[in-house]
Amino acid sequence: MIYSLLIGIPFAAGLVALAIGSDERRPWVLPFACAIHLSAVVACWKSLPDPAANGWLYIDALDLIVLSLASV
Repeated sequence: MIYSLLIGIPFAAGLVALAIGSDERRPWVLPFACAIHLSAVVACWKSLPDPAANGWLYIDALDLIVLSLASV
């Protein structure tokens, strides 16, 4: 579940930003998407999720650092 959030939130935010026609409202998508993505990263810091996709998706210590830097 957490993997789908970490991948799906930026993807969905990009689609929403693409769908919004107003240049005044489009920049507001980024802070909301970043806040939701950062909360998913904090959840990963609290407890590492189990590997998914037969071990192909796994979050380790280096991944947490990169995700934290990318989310902030």
